[in-house]
Order: sequence, then structure tokens, then C-alpha cells
Amino acid sequence: MYNLLSESSTFAVVTVLEKDRSEENGEGYIIVAPPNADVSKKYWEEEKSKIYIKETMVWNLIENGKTYVVTYETKRNGVSILKEIENADK
Repeated sequence: MYNLLSESSTFAVVTVLEKDRSEENGEGYIIVAPPNADVSKKYWEEEKSKIYIKETMVWNLIENGKTYVVTYETKRNGVSILKEIENADK
């Protein structure tokens, strides 16, 4: 599933809104949005991103509501995969 060539790479500051595991393969993922976004407003739905995390240890350390600096790749099939993450709430 992840052997497709990368289409784009993104560097962003994001807040974790949700953290869960895929029902299909059990792989961890996070739903993120720009920090301080009023996600209760419908227009923010377009700004949310789902990022899959290959490393279970990394997924375990991520917390809902925290802000992070992330780098992720979005594959041609639309799947985003985390490459780097750093806590921005220091």
C-alpha cells in the first residue's frame, strides 16, 4: 500500500484532534488541523488531515490536543504517512 512514489511532502504545525487505529490493518493514525482552528465550524473540515504512523512507539507518545511540528508525505493514492514529529508545546 505504501510502495507508491511520494506525490508531495508537507511541513506544518498542527494540533492533534483525534488518535485512533485503522479497522482494516490496525495501523495507528492521527487527525490533525491547524492550531487554534475553530474545528466546530464546517469550513475547517477541509483543513483536517489524516496522517498514518508506521511506528507504534511514536503513535503511543502522541497526545490529543497537543500541538506538533510534523513532516509527512502524501502518496499518489492520497494516503499521508508521518516522517518526522516534534512537540511544539515546549
